[in-house]
This record gives sequence, C-alpha cells and structure tokens, in this order.
Amino acid sequence: MPESAKETCRNWFFKIASIRELIPRFYVECAILRCYSFLTTGEYSGALVRLAAMARGIGDPLVAAYARCYLCRVGVIVAPSIRDHLMPCFDDLLLTLTDQIGTEAVRNALSTQRTSVPHYLLLYAPALDWLLGCLAHSASESLLDTVLERCADMSSGNAVLLNSIMASFRAGFIAARAVELARKIRDMNDVGFPQHVLYCSLGHCVAVADPPEDQKLVLLNEVCSTHCTYRLGRLPPNTLEQVPPPICLPLPFPHPSLPLTSLPFPSLPVPLEVGHPYCG
Repeated sequence: MPESAKETCRNWFFKIASIRELIPRFYVECAILRCYSFLTTGEYSGALVRLAAMARGIGDPLVAAYARCYLCRVGVIVAPSIRDHLMPCFDDLLLTLTDQIGTEAVRNALSTQRTSVPHYLLLYAPALDWLLGCLAHSASESLLDTVLERCADMSSGNAVLLNSIMASFRAGFIAARAVELARKIRDMNDVGFPQHVLYCSLGHCVAVADPPEDQKLVLLNEVCSTHCTYRLGRLPPNTLEQVPPPICLPLPFPHPSLPLTSLPFPSLPVPLEVGHPYCG
C-alpha cells in the first residue's frame, strides 16, 4: 500500500476523532471502517471493540441499541470472522433493558410521547434480531446456554428478547430445549408482547428440527395446558359448566418424524401418558 494512501487514511480518522459530539463521531467512523484496510487488516478487531465501548456513552437507550446494531452490521461486512465485539454489545444491550428502562428520565420521555412501556420495548425488536443474528451465526450450542443464562434475571423485555433468541439460533438448538422454553413462555408476564407469538416461534423451530423423543409428549401437554388455562381464565363467572372441553386440533401439516397416532386430539384435564388410548 503506498505511504501516501496510509497518510490520507490516518488524516481522515484524525479528523473524525476531533468531532465533539459522540453520535456523529460514532456513525462516521463506522461508515468508513473499511478504510482501515489501507493501514492494516489487524486494525479491525481493535476498532470494533473500541466502538462497542464508545456506544456505552450514548444516553438514550433506544438510540444506543440501534447504534450497536449498526456496528454489528458494519462488522459483518468488513470483517465477518471477527466476533470480539458481539458479546460486549449484547451484554450492554441487556444492561440497558434491565437498568435504564425503568429510570425516571425514560418514563418521563414516554409520558411526553404518550407511549406505553410495552410498546416502547417492541421498538427494540429489530435491533435485537440483528444483533442476535450476528451473534448466533455459526455459533456453538454452548453460546445459546450462555445467552439464556444471562437473560434469566432480566426484569423487562423478556418476551421480546426470548422471541429474538428463538428466531436467531439454529432450530435444532431451540428444539433440544423446547420444554424449558415452553415453561419460560408460560411464566412470561410481558403484557405488551403476545404470548401466542412466542409459541409460534417455538413451534416453527420444532417443526424444522425434532425435539428429543422423550420430550415430545411433555412439550405438547405443556403447551395445551397453558392454552386451556388461558381460555378458561378469560371466561365470565359461572359459565365454566356451559363450556365444552377444549379440543386440540391436529396439525395442518404434521412433521414427517411425528406419527399421526402420537397426536392427542382431545385436550384432557390430566397429562397424557404413553399408552393412553388417545396416544395410539
């Protein structure tokens, strides 16, 4: 590389470093990050990690989330093999959802804009999808366990985050933990995110990849029991005796590995067991 090209490149990055405002400086440097190739390809890793740390200085949590999203997008384009910045970005985003959402400044801003907290959390979904998509690309199964463990203690945004996790990681990894995730969905209390969307995402994964054989019936009973509880909970008082027992209809397109005889058509009040007449 000619020395004049290197000198011009350094000059531009020095000019960017002189920008006083954080957000313009962050985005301009991200936009020309590919120019580090004029210096050396080894600069990419250090620059991505430094920019990930720079995003912590952005005060608005939603703006910071999309700044990290853009950084991950640029990282995939210029250096797809470098992943050092992905987990710090994800950890910072979790910290944002846990600590900053409930602050007085955020609540005052939402009140001014007449926006509810559940609706506000939905605005994080595209950024989460992209960040987790980058993190899950060619990732090992142990990384999914790490992500789920770090999300266990979150106080807000659980449903949005869990849906992004199920949509981003390989279906086989999700199907292997289908019962665990179904119980997480059952215990979700995020009013702003529909529970059926989470079940739909989980169902897509177990349709693509088989869950463990000994968990198929447990998973089906877990989902059906939640559905029955939800239906009965919405009924007005003194009408339970007038309602026929709910029916679990067969799947419109059964998975090839799941025989039709194993699909329990009526939803019984007790868990189905292997050998039950409805199980074939």
